[in-house]
Amino acid sequence: MLGHIESITVYIPEQRKSLTEVAASLRLTPLDVRMFARFYGLNSFPRQPGSLDDLFRPMLRQFAAHHSDLIAHIRHVVHAHTLPCIRPFHRSGKALLTEAGFAEDIHYTSLTMGHCATSLSAVEYVCNRLKEGEYALLLVGEKAFHPKVELIDDTTIMGEAACAVLLSKSGERCKVAARYSMQAGEFSLQRGNESSKTSRFANAYFAFIKDAMRNALSHFDNTQDSLAWIALTMLISHPGKTG
Repeated sequence: MLGHIESITVYIPEQRKSLTEVAASLRLTPLDVRMFARFYGLNSFPRQPGSLDDLFRPMLRQFAAHHSDLIAHIRHVVHAHTLPCIRPFHRSGKALLTEAGFAEDIHYTSLTMGHCATSLSAVEYVCNRLKEGEYALLLVGEKAFHPKVELIDDTTIMGEAACAVLLSKSGERCKVAARYSMQAGEFSLQRGNESSKTSRFANAYFAFIKDAMRNALSHFDNTQDSLAWIALTMLISHPGKTG
């Protein structure tokens, strides 16, 4: 067993942008706009002005207000993010923790290169470093600061949100039993902008996900029939919800 998820604190900005506002900068065609609006329901999406720190600051205040008795027992904070670089190199997210009342000697790090699945690796990483009675905080969130990261062609337009996951070595809630992962190394190569409109990644994605799920079941000596449900994504629609 890796550990326990004690709570999840989510912050979704109240500020929103509309498809009309971003259509020009994202070079969306009228057909794209209709697709995202009619089929995906993305007439508007959360977008907060300012920096990544401005996005995290209210979420950390919210977390601290709900867990003031545990702040002193949090020894590790890990920020999991998709983009390799999220701040100027000379700046660290640790300053935000000091503002929120965390200990000066807290161990802070960030993890990437697992892209959207980095948070799964982060849970294993940090739980293996916890001692009994200690807690860790997993931070997830980043800014859609450039058209290259705002838009995934024919798939979605990125909004913005942040969350904090409180982890413990032993507890009573949400046991994290184990983790299994696969990597498609061929997509780690930087090829620049592909000239073809058809993405190699998009073509391989669903087959890869299917194989990964089957291999995970085999790894843990389970079958598809043993699954009560599969969580591919989680949408918490109420800003400020803590669970």
